[in-house]
Amino acid sequence: MSSNIMRTGSVKKTLFALGIPAMIAMVISVVYNFVDTMFIGQLNSSAAMGAVTISYPVFMTISALGTFVGVGSASYISRLLGSKNVERANQTASFAVVLGVGIALVTTVLGLIFLPQLLTLIGASETVLQEGIRYTRWLFIGSVFTILNMTLSALVRAEGNSKGSMVSLIIGAVVNIILDPIFMFTLKGGIAGAAIATVVGQICSTIYLLSYYKAGKSSLTLSLKNAFSRKEELAGITVEIVKIGIPVFLMQFLLSIATSILNTAAMPYGDDVVAAIGIANRIYTLPVYLIAGFIQGFQPFAAYNYGARLYNRLNEAIRFTSILLISSGAACTILFCSFPTFFVGMFTSDANVTALACNALTAMSFLFPFVAVILIATNVFQGMGKAKEAGIISISRQGFFFIPLALLLPTVFQNFGESLGFITGIFPTEMPYGLYGVMLTQPVSDFLATILAVIVSIKPLKELKKLEKQQVRDDE
Repeated sequence: MSSNIMRTGSVKKTLFALGIPAMIAMVISVVYNFVDTMFIGQLNSSAAMGAVTISYPVFMTISALGTFVGVGSASYISRLLGSKNVERANQTASFAVVLGVGIALVTTVLGLIFLPQLLTLIGASETVLQEGIRYTRWLFIGSVFTILNMTLSALVRAEGNSKGSMVSLIIGAVVNIILDPIFMFTLKGGIAGAAIATVVGQICSTIYLLSYYKAGKSSLTLSLKNAFSRKEELAGITVEIVKIGIPVFLMQFLLSIATSILNTAAMPYGDDVVAAIGIANRIYTLPVYLIAGFIQGFQPFAAYNYGARLYNRLNEAIRFTSILLISSGAACTILFCSFPTFFVGMFTSDANVTALACNALTAMSFLFPFVAVILIATNVFQGMGKAKEAGIISISRQGFFFIPLALLLPTVFQNFGESLGFITGIFPTEMPYGLYGVMLTQPVSDFLATILAVIVSIKPLKELKKLEKQQVRDDE
């Protein structure tokens, strides 16, 4: 999709053209993770499964570094393309690739040197540690491709080509799924084979994205010469990348921490509770990924039109996206809260786990539309280059609110549960009072983060509306 369509095409059609490929990519990501876990499960090794679980925060952190560079640079590039400053857009894109490679090399070296200490720090037991090293070592070796892949995907989306980003993800996922059984079982690589398959998949995605630029299909030109063509501009470019990239990195990094804290809070109530929350989270994640996918398409559109000073198109996009995603979130709330047993039954037949998972799914889904509000507000401000507003909203959900609530709410419900029947009564099954606090951590966090997002958004959105009115008067 050319950037010209982002400037002149129908707002609704353009948003769907940008959003649907990103949504498909998100679904593929969910399916890929599920299949990858399934193959590792066939090893019949609790140590192997434990190693994958322990390595998850490491992989999330590596991915977050790629997101930091990719989203930070993509937001600025879209605005530059909107203002027709192609030369600076080329330099920003080229420098982003150099920056991504540099960060990846440092990550690889430090990761390999301190790997045993790192895995021990995040909870690897003696039985899991060696398998964890075998698996995570390859994630660090391949981190240059993971970070470069995420950076290039974001750059492709920045110019309005969500399909190109989607194709790269499909290539990586398909290659990974094909190679998993070959490396793990045929070549007897075990858990290391799974990690190698992941790295090869990332390499294939990166090759596809680089060939996209090499073939001249992009409106951007990547080269080492472009990256340093105007050295006096590098400080300003770096600031633009960092001011948007850091909040995005922290949001993803805090998500992995928040997940670990919630699992820790659930552990005293038994393995069934941990399993139930894991099942509910898998079900809950799919629609969240779909909403996030559409938002991925919305963000470059918002940034481009803000850079082009087409405020009427930006405001129309915000209104349409808000109505679409908030109503979709409401539909998910009704669906999951009305038929939790149906969805949970796809993952377990254990009666106790089913009852607990239904409770967890009800809690997670109760305020689903609020997730859409948080994501829309975050991406609007990322697109506009408003780092302060984007940072406050993006970090609040899993940082300001989630982590303190995960530590506080179980104790509150444990001590005052009998007086909170108006809350506990919404759950299908009775549970220990403290467990209500564990399961309500996410929705309460969403509620508070949404209030904060609305407060933070009032002034900038009013200013955006004034700019639109001024634009109309100038056109007259």
